[in-house]
Amino acid sequence: MENQFVGAWGLVDFSFCDINGNVKFRPLGNKVGGLLIYTNDGFMSANLGSLERKPFKNNDYRFGKNEEIIEAYNNIISYSGEYQVNDNKKFILHKINMSMFPNWIGQNVKRYFRIGNYNEIIGKKLEGNFNNVLLNEDIFLELSASTLLHNEELLTPKLIWQKLSRE
Repeated sequence: MENQFVGAWGLVDFSFCDINGNVKFRPLGNKVGGLLIYTNDGFMSANLGSLERKPFKNNDYRFGKNEEIIEAYNNIISYSGEYQVNDNKKFILHKINMSMFPNWIGQNVKRYFRIGNYNEIIGKKLEGNFNNVLLNEDIFLELSASTLLHNEELLTPKLIWQKLSRE
């Protein structure tokens, strides 16, 4: 079977939803961007964050003030490693070998997936920020993690990605 995940995906939305699918909050805000890459030989990389992050006053990232560093860190997610697809159970297993959050290194995280066209996955207009990239409007990927308890409510983290191509 052809690996439908191989390629680059641009982040369209990141939200936490209740059991009815209603968005309860967006942990990185309403303006997000990111790149998810899956290779043919089983490697992956995910980088996503708020598009409203404030620049540091100093142009060298090593010399940011504590407040700047904390705000920047809290508004970005980044990890890479290997992956395996389980088509029967509809999940991708990310085997993390590098992460901005050190506790994830060596962990396996399961992401449930749905892949389909615009109407199947989104059904409404959402905007991305992909300069000089043509969007393949036919292919969208929804990744979700296991439901978790947040403020006494069961919520599911959901990320919507759109297949990118340069043509």
